Amino acid sequence: APRGQQVHLQWLQDGQAHPVQALADQSDDPELITRLDRWMLVQACRAAAGWPAHAGEAAPWVGVALSACASGAEALPALVRDVLAEEGLPPQRLMLKFPARLLTDSHRHEHLLGTLMRLRAQGVRIALGRVGEQPIVLQRLMDAPVDQLVVEAPAAGQPGLGSALVRALAALGAQCGFGVVAEGLATPAQLQWARAAGCGLGQGAAVDALPMDAEAAEPALPRKCRAVFSGCAGRARAAPPGSGRPPRARARAAAPRPAARDAG
Repeated sequence: APRGQQVHLQWLQDGQAHPVQALADQSDDPELITRLDRWMLVQACRAAAGWPAHAGEAAPWVGVALSACASGAEALPALVRDVLAEEGLPPQRLMLKFPARLLTDSHRHEHLLGTLMRLRAQGVRIALGRVGEQPIVLQRLMDAPVDQLVVEAPAAGQPGLGSALVRALAALGAQCGFGVVAEGLATPAQLQWARAAGCGLGQGAAVDALPMDAEAAEPALPRKCRAVFSGCAGRARAAPPGSGRPPRARARAAAPRPAARDAG
C-alpha cells in the first residue's frame, strides 16, 4: 500500500491556526487563490523530491489538497506537469486531493472529470476529500479516476458517516481500485470506528501523528511512516507567501500503536 504525508496550509494568527483552503474557497480573488495553490504545490514537491526510499520500499508520496478554484482551472494539468519537472519529482509520488462535493455540481462535473483524466494520464494520483458531506451520484464516483476517498471520522456525539456506508465504499474500492482514508482520528474510539469501517489508511493523533519541522521529517520517514492499517497519511503545514515569515513546513508522520500491527 502507498505511504506518504499530506500537506495543508494554515494561516497562523494570534496563536490560532486557520486552514487556508477554507479562506481561499470564500475569497473573491482567484489570482490570490491560484498563487497560494501553486506555492503550496511547489513547496510540497520540492520537499518530497528529497525523501529517499528505504529498505527496497518506494519513496513516500506527498499529498496536496487544492482549492475548489484550482480544480476548475484549465491550466492545472500543465502547471502540475511543469512543477514536477522543475522539482524533479516523479508524478506517481504526487497525490492531489480535490473536494468531493465538486462531483455534485452538474455544471462542473464534466470539466472536473476531464481535468482528473488529464492528471491521471501524467501519472499523478488522485484523492477526493470530505466524502459524504453531500450526496454524490455513485456513477460519477465510479467514473472518476480516483486512488483514494477521504472520510472524516465522526466526533463523539456528532453525526457522521456510518461504518456500514464506509465499509461499502471500501468494498467498492476493492473492486474499482481505490482505497479509503479516515482522517481526524483523534481518539481510540475513532480509531476503532475506522478499523471497523474497513478503512485502509488513517491520519490523526490516535495513530501517533506527531508534528515536526520539514527538516526533521525526512530522516523520520522510514521510522514513522509505517502501516497503521495498510498504509499511512500525514499532515504538514507551512506559512503562505506574504505572511511576513519564511515558509516553514511542519509534518505529521504516522506510526502504528502496538495493537495496530495486527489490524490487517
